[in-house]
Amino acid sequence: MNLRTLMFLGVAGFIATPALSQTPAPTPAVPASTMASVDSLLASGYEVKSVIELSNASMTALFPGQTVAPQVVFTLQKGNSVAVCEMGVANWVSLVDGSMRDATTCLKR
Repeated sequence: MNLRTLMFLGVAGFIATPALSQTPAPTPAVPASTMASVDSLLASGYEVKSVIELSNASMTALFPGQTVAPQVVFTLQKGNSVAVCEMGVANWVSLVDGSMRDATTCLKR
């Protein structure tokens, strides 16, 4: 190869590289989120991974001017699937059947 050919290929490669790198990557399909109960998720093998208690002070800061009971937000996981659940502290501590079986307590993905 002569010098002129090498220079042409170098310049062409330099110009083409940014254009190729700006091609958007294909977007993977996002799985749909579904609602589920805590009981059904635990029965199907999900494990509790984290629990966060939102105290009265935290709830007042999040929702000023409203009277809101303390809440618990907890995460369940099974493989690469996760679920985020929310319920009142009293229901979490007492494991109230209605709250544990409520199909709108958790958002699963």
